[in-house]
Amino acid sequence: MYLSDDTKVLSFSCGLFPKSIQNPEEPFLFYLSERVEEIRSMESGSTYPEVSRGKFRELEVISPKHSLVTAFCEQAKDMLKQIGFLKQQNRKLRDGRDLLLPRLMSGEIAV
Repeated sequence: MYLSDDTKVLSFSCGLFPKSIQNPEEPFLFYLSERVEEIRSMESGSTYPEVSRGKFRELEVISPKHSLVTAFCEQAKDMLKQIGFLKQQNRKLRDGRDLLLPRLMSGEIAV
């Protein structure tokens, strides 16, 4: 799952959800996706921007009831799969466009 199109890596370790939730990262990442700018404002580092563990711990996070997380996962499962699939399709289409458009404009490919 992506927080945004330009997100490179998101690494975290937390114990927000019960172990019985199969993919706790889905609701957690969905929740964080609404707070990308807030998280980016916490970045520091001269080599590459990162949010330190200490700064990340300062982030106030809602810890929902197990039943609510389960209901969310059940409702959002198919939509999140579809989002992932469509993002993958968009990347493939973008790559195809980037490959073909210069050839089309140069006249290498006739329409």
